[in-house]
Amino acid sequence: GNINGTNYLTYQRIQHTPIFCGSCWAFAVTSSLNDRIKIMRKAAWPDIILSPQVLISCDTVNRGCQGGNPPLAYKWIH
Repeated sequence: GNINGTNYLTYQRIQHTPIFCGSCWAFAVTSSLNDRIKIMRKAAWPDIILSPQVLISCDTVNRGCQGGNPPLAYKWIH
């Protein structure tokens, strides 16, 4: 992330707080998109942070806290 003093990464989130949820697929997808958006915006403030909860709750192709498939999540977002 840091190129010539500019950080192109967004903050990290913890998937298992406050309770266990098998949602790594949603956190991975939104985190990677957050970073891509930040790169496209040349690290302009404020950071755009997508919500993994939207995928967990609304993406009915995947299985919420019971797991999911990142390529299907990207397709749902698109």
